[in-house]
Amino acid sequence: MPAVLRRPDPFADLGELRDRALEAWLNSSDRTWTPAIDVERDKNNLILRADMPGVERKGIKITVEDGILQISWEHEEQKDEENKNYLRRERRSGVFYRSMALPAGADASKIKAKTKNGALEVTIPLAALPKREPIKITPTAG
Repeated sequence: MPAVLRRPDPFADLGELRDRALEAWLNSSDRTWTPAIDVERDKNNLILRADMPGVERKGIKITVEDGILQISWEHEEQKDEENKNYLRRERRSGVFYRSMALPAGADASKIKAKTKNGALEVTIPLAALPKREPIKITPTAG
């Protein structure tokens, strides 16, 4: 019976590599968490909503600089839990950070924020923009 030659599979170890990279990332204590956000626009406002379960209102920092809205929060790991016998520990200390460019007409001086049931809602008032008139193109002689 003739020998069967098989080409090596160059992707055979990628699954294991992905799993190891994910495990290393999950065990990293200095990772940044980025909360998912929804952005809605009504007639007068831009409304940003972010799920932030377990985040206390007093730790949230919202700033506007150079037309960029920035939301951040830092959480430190509980030190009194060091000697517990965890079987799995995924809730870590860390920082979250989210930013977005504000649209033209956003009034940064009137931004309001509130939290309810683990969600942050930021309301950004929008000034009425002047109606844009189309530019007329004149024919050239020639």
